[in-house]
Amino acid sequence: MGTTYYYADFYNVQIGLKVTKRPKKVTGFKATRKKSSIKISWKKQKNVTGYVIKISKDKKFKKNVKTIKVNGKQKSKLIKKIKKGKYFLKIKSYVEIGGKKYYSEWSKIIRK
Repeated sequence: MGTTYYYADFYNVQIGLKVTKRPKKVTGFKATRKKSSIKISWKKQKNVTGYVIKISKDKKFKKNVKTIKVNGKQKSKLIKKIKKGKYFLKIKSYVEIGGKKYYSEWSKIIRK
């Protein structure tokens, strides 16, 4: 999944070129908590269209999940109006090619 093979035909000789589209896992994922907000930061990746952040009070992200999409040029996000209690966060990056989105694996889960 996420791999496409392109073929070029030169003088009836085919040359195969393997292109991997799936971005790497997001690294350097950190979060700091203040009273009613959480600031999230990560290492910016090259050639990424955007990031998807999930925040939930449930460790398995089954209930009350909030999904936030972020532009690929950003490397941090401030989430406001957070209620008291512990939250779980994770992030993944994606690349959009030809109208299709190819996602990386989820980062490690952070508890704040």
